[in-house]
Amino acid sequence: MKKIIILIATFVLIIAAWNGRPIEKLATIEILHGRHVILFKKNCEYSAISLDNQNGESISELVFSEYPDSGPVFKENTYIDISKAMKYPLQRGHEYGLRLSTDCLGNNQIPVYRIKFHT
Repeated sequence: MKKIIILIATFVLIIAAWNGRPIEKLATIEILHGRHVILFKKNCEYSAISLDNQNGESISELVFSEYPDSGPVFKENTYIDISKAMKYPLQRGHEYGLRLSTDCLGNNQIPVYRIKFHT
């Protein structure tokens, strides 16, 4: 009975440690020449890149591929100027979400980053 409890506890700890591991950062938001840019940290193919407002509504679709695994590849240390894709300027002190869809990470994870912009 004790062996079963130890096995179950070990299994639960392994699952908790696996789920608690940080997702590798694929991109960050940086300010370059006074403009907000998406700076890519890893060579990856992206099927969708979009920005959401603080209510979770999509406000800009930067990249969208109709077919899986057919999106553009962004190389490490390249960037996209966010203002070029926006219909209106970012508002001061608001929180925006950056959504990157890619198969670059294992297990088909789709990382979603929530970033507060300061303009």
